[in-house]
Amino acid sequence: MSESESPLRRNPEPLLAGVRGKAGEGSKTGGDKRWKISAGVLVLGFAAALVFARLFPAVEGLGAKVRLPVFHGSLTWANLALFVALAVVSVIALATNRPAWQSWDRALRYSAIGVWLVGTVLGLVAASISWDFTGAADSPITIILKDPRLQLQFLVALVGIVILTLPLLTVRSRVLSAADAVFALGSLAGLAVAMTTGNGLHPDSPVMNSDEIRIKLTFFLMFGAQLVAVSGLTALIHSIISPPVTP
Repeated sequence: MSESESPLRRNPEPLLAGVRGKAGEGSKTGGDKRWKISAGVLVLGFAAALVFARLFPAVEGLGAKVRLPVFHGSLTWANLALFVALAVVSVIALATNRPAWQSWDRALRYSAIGVWLVGTVLGLVAASISWDFTGAADSPITIILKDPRLQLQFLVALVGIVILTLPLLTVRSRVLSAADAVFALGSLAGLAVAMTTGNGLHPDSPVMNSDEIRIKLTFFLMFGAQLVAVSGLTALIHSIISPPVTP
């Protein structure tokens, strides 16, 4: 049979279909592995943070109730790391207009704002059980809502919800990246000012004002575990919204 009469020369589609099928299977396997690893990192990090919170020593005054505010504080630190990452990645995505950076920008947007919303609720609960309202004329919730730091936390949460709705109004990637950059940088600036202008109604930090190595060590281990957890969350979101492209 001559070369011109070769079946593959006349109809190469079966061979190409097989190649595409194998490539698709490999891509699907890679995608499954990505989200499974990310989910595992998220679960392990969160579980470790809970263990370290349980190991956090009771302190005078609050006793064991200090663990929830400390857990909330370390989660806020991890959340700030997400905001820093969102600011950097969104600026790069805006400057380069590359899909790879834009996909990480989207993932960080969802993780940073999502964790902040959870932290806002957790902060309310922590304040309600750890602040001293003895003799106060107003209700505890009224007093909590007057705290400047919590007011800023609510403001960031509300603006964050608006940022999450922007993709419903526009699909222009550079507009979304610019909004992410302004939101992240503005939030970090506001939080920096709030952290340096006094505690407001917040009590003094049981971690930074303590001389006990065990308290500081447990806190930073908890923070590290939560940093691992939010990194896993971001990677999980990225694997969902940006699946591998089949060649």
